[in-house]
Amino acid sequence: MLGAALGNAALAQDDAKGGQEAKDASGQGAAPAGPPPAMVVLEPARLENLERRREVTGRLDAWRRSLVAGEQEGLVQSVSFEAGDAVNAGATLVQLDDTLSKLAVARAEAFLAAARQIAEERDAEVQRAQRDLARTQTATTGGGMSESDLDMRRTAVATWQAKLAQARADIDTAEVNVRDARRRLEKMTIKSPFKGRVVRKLTEVGQWVHAGDAIAEVVDTASLDARLDVPGPLAMGLKPEETKVRVAFPALGVESLAVVYRVVPDADPLSRLVPVRVRVENKDGQLLPGMSITGLIPLGETEETLTVSKDGDNYTLTDATGNKSQISGEERNVYQSNGVAHVIDSVLLPSK
Repeated sequence: MLGAALGNAALAQDDAKGGQEAKDASGQGAAPAGPPPAMVVLEPARLENLERRREVTGRLDAWRRSLVAGEQEGLVQSVSFEAGDAVNAGATLVQLDDTLSKLAVARAEAFLAAARQIAEERDAEVQRAQRDLARTQTATTGGGMSESDLDMRRTAVATWQAKLAQARADIDTAEVNVRDARRRLEKMTIKSPFKGRVVRKLTEVGQWVHAGDAIAEVVDTASLDARLDVPGPLAMGLKPEETKVRVAFPALGVESLAVVYRVVPDADPLSRLVPVRVRVENKDGQLLPGMSITGLIPLGETEETLTVSKDGDNYTLTDATGNKSQISGEERNVYQSNGVAHVIDSVLLPSK
């Protein structure tokens, strides 16, 4: 019988049996050293109807990757990172010399203060001209002032009102200049656009950078895109946000179940393969962009498959003669074009 068992427990029972034989041969009644033998549970291999899957290859891509650049030119005053460093969103990467930018802010704020003072003066002149006009209107009604005097007072009011409007417009312009100067000052500090890791350092202290020059490359490694190359007809049957794909990472010996979130409708003209995107979480940080991966794509049909149960990280197979063999370790899976071959550590024999 081919069966599955708890691997470590099976080995413990064999050790216990050997100890009992040694005891009988020596005639000693003392209990053998070590823990008592563990219980062994055997379960027969069985045929089950499992969904057929097709293996495809692919690679991991960063979900977000950015060549971080500055919007202002200037001399690099300090660099706060090295390649490989983890950075948070908004973390300072590079500080440019901001001396001139600070002076520009001070100059813009001074012009704004002057514009507000001029506006206050012209508002006072408007009020004075309006009082003069009111007195002239009263005097004209009593015959003490001529119509020409009244027209002069009206012109003075209109003139000062126009100058006040101009002063207020100057205030608006000065406020815009202050905001612009402050923004330019803020942009002298180049920050990370998102949380991730720096994979390339592209500047050093003392270097002059122009607007648009890249100073670092940052990738988001919290979530990665598994790009699988899937045959066109099979890819078109996948449903984004619904179809689940098992993704294996041969370099690490681990697997993950993920959901398809995008099927890119752009087949390669030579291979006729379609890119399928699967989002993979990278909580422990072991996965890296560029790693090779394999994926098992569901075909939508089932077939009878020989299966054994798993407990922990080991499988123990027992043949009809009692020989035991283990499938264990990170190298137990060998991915083939037509499935997965499991490597065992000894020979199993068929029944006689």
